Amino acid sequence: MTRDVGRATVRLTFTCVCVCGWNREPRLPSFTFISAYFAAFRPRPHPALPAEPSTGDQTLHLALQALDSADYAHVVTLVNEAIEQGISWDEGHAQAFNLRGTFKFLTGDVPGAEADLQASLEVLPTFTQSLIKLASVHMEQGDAQAAFKCFDDAIQVDEKDPDIYYHRGQVLFIMNEFMQAAENYTKLTELDDSFVSTHIQLAVAQYKSGNLASSMATFRRTSNAFPQHTITTLQRRAPAGPTASPPNVLPLVNKGLALYQWKQDIGAAERCCAEALRLDPECEAAVAMLAQLSLQQSKIEQAVEYFGRQSVLARSEPELVSALTYQYVSVPFPSWLWFGASMSQVEFEFLKNYPQVAAQLSALARSI
Repeated sequence: MTRDVGRATVRLTFTCVCVCGWNREPRLPSFTFISAYFAAFRPRPHPALPAEPSTGDQTLHLALQALDSADYAHVVTLVNEAIEQGISWDEGHAQAFNLRGTFKFLTGDVPGAEADLQASLEVLPTFTQSLIKLASVHMEQGDAQAAFKCFDDAIQVDEKDPDIYYHRGQVLFIMNEFMQAAENYTKLTELDDSFVSTHIQLAVAQYKSGNLASSMATFRRTSNAFPQHTITTLQRRAPAGPTASPPNVLPLVNKGLALYQWKQDIGAAERCCAEALRLDPECEAAVAMLAQLSLQQSKIEQAVEYFGRQSVLARSEPELVSALTYQYVSVPFPSWLWFGASMSQVEFEFLKNYPQVAAQLSALARSI
């Protein structure tokens, strides 16, 4: 019976996606998500404008200034205009395609991101950042071999670029290759030891690979080297009021996660994430954590609400499938697939949002 329910759940989820259709307009993720993505790359100097810049050159310069100001919506508009107007020098051309491809990737347009990053590399084959980002695109496409080739190509261009080892380490980490991930993080710290995330990832990778002593030693060294990255400081860094643009609320989410893992304080974790959502209503990390915390407390209706918010925030079809799958699996299966008992919360929410497909879903239910 459990296996049948699982199969039915998968079929229903994919049917919901197919019937509703993936026809959403591309949308930027939350300010927090975009900021975290760009923070994973070290700042690079912007390419110098030519002596007699064209209109497109000047527009690209404005786009890069907007990026420095974290005005992401404006960046997208300006970089599109710059490419349409024409850019006169190769480095600027490569930068423009890199930037446009980055935002396509962030909005879930993976094929468009791949095309732009390839165009960037055709103009400037030594642009290692485009190779690194192209590796991420290939991983999103499920092609790990192509991703690692991009990393290898980047190393051939500049073996001392720290970003290569951080992002290759991240890929190895999610593939559960923790020892190899740790080797990449170690290489990175040899090139640049100022990036705190690398030290933390190294400690976690060492722990995951069973090297507890090294992991604890790395955590202690990191704590001493970066005393500002503590629970207390996360509290101080957490924004206290409204700002001109959405703040980066990841410190609040991280504080909640730390308090939960450290003290098993679910209430404190929920308060941190709720505050993060108040400041940035589109923070995917806060929504995901609140959904899981609700599930852990058997607050099914509340969990469904958060998983529903995840489906609204989904930027690609795979993300929508994942959110809907959790939404269905986290609650009793829709009652009309069984014996006509009372309507479940999931069924109610789905039919409320998509009443036009009720008849089609009912027909599917009868055929299962």
